[in-house]
Amino acid sequence: MPARGSRKSELLSRRKKVQVSVALEAEIRARATAAGMSEARWMRTVLAAAAGRGEMPRRKAVSVDDRLLAAINQCWVQLKKLGTNVNQLAHQANTGLVPLTRAEVVYLTNHHQLLLARLEALLERAAT
Repeated sequence: MPARGSRKSELLSRRKKVQVSVALEAEIRARATAAGMSEARWMRTVLAAAAGRGEMPRRKAVSVDDRLLAAINQCWVQLKKLGTNVNQLAHQANTGLVPLTRAEVVYLTNHHQLLLARLEALLERAAT
């Protein structure tokens, strides 16, 4: 029974079971993911299109902005992890638990600067 105030034009009240091969299952999963749909929704859309009640599902368009935002987010995550590690090392070095060499400090600083430069380049690209 649908929830009170349901806005669906057609209620999904019937279930059909279909057996498929492993290869077909993988293809269905891949096509549904590419279209940005669940497997069930993708199959309903394909069946409706075959019955002449709609269009075949298309690949979900991934814009440059989506890829750029994902790259910026990944860079931000790495930068945050690096900052956490540097803070932990600084705390341990200050308490005398871990001797920190100059080479290690230089390595961490260079790595941090590299990530900052990459993030800055990505942000400049996003601004244009």
